Amino acid sequence: MVAGTSTGGIVALGLACGLTAQQLLDLYVERGVEIFPRLNWLQRKLKGASQYVLNRCDTDALYAMIDQIVGPRQLWESQVRLCIPSAGTRHFEPFIFKTPHHPDYRKDWSLSMAEIAKATSAAPAHFRPVVREDGHEFVDGGIWANNPVMIAVADALACFDVKREQIRTLTLGCGRSRYEMTWARRNMGGMLSWTSLLFETMEIQSQNVIGQARLVTGGDRVLRVDAPPPKTKIELWDWERAAAELPTVGEELVGLMGDTPAQWFLQEAAAAYKPIYTPQFPPS
Repeated sequence: MVAGTSTGGIVALGLACGLTAQQLLDLYVERGVEIFPRLNWLQRKLKGASQYVLNRCDTDALYAMIDQIVGPRQLWESQVRLCIPSAGTRHFEPFIFKTPHHPDYRKDWSLSMAEIAKATSAAPAHFRPVVREDGHEFVDGGIWANNPVMIAVADALACFDVKREQIRTLTLGCGRSRYEMTWARRNMGGMLSWTSLLFETMEIQSQNVIGQARLVTGGDRVLRVDAPPPKTKIELWDWERAAAELPTVGEELVGLMGDTPAQWFLQEAAAAYKPIYTPQFPPS
């Protein structure tokens, strides 16, 4: 089972389509500049000022890369079980797109993988929301499930006859950030000093669900891989620094994991996933 939110949702869907991690990395490194173009000093300042009223990034470029990754496939065609969080904007409700790996999962099986990838990665203030033909509108799942590890653990326990001590979890982060209570917050308050709260709550949510997963399955059965905060923050839109620095950080983290992932996940082949619902056998 693979769960992924936002860019992790795109990666999860890419893996579900049969792409390798290396192929996905190459796409991010080679085509990320289309979504986050290089800007000079003046352009960065103008973009920074305009983001208070306009989305910062090129949504169409993101969509083009997603279409290349997953193509015209529907969710039932996934090669693995998937849980992909998003958020409905009408009442800001949590929403999870799931492959038909349980008889009760009747609604999502025929949805477009590309539509799901666009919905989970529609980061507010950066990309426009995704509006479906039925009128439902979605934004990035990170606003409530930045780290989806407990979504996967809960789904595994709910859907399958497994004991919690049978579950092994590998959870991958995007690099930690350092947050501190500022002087303005402590002494003045007000909305302006709390403008970064969204990112801080996402960080706290991630720490919380890792603790929950370890509590449910056992602390020695959850492997968390995440990079320490960089000396200077890498902004979400700074593709150039990300492409130059983060692949090397990833390689170093893989080395630190040692043999644990192989021992947990690569000792024997898993039975192939077969969807319960398909166009030939749709839900009644």
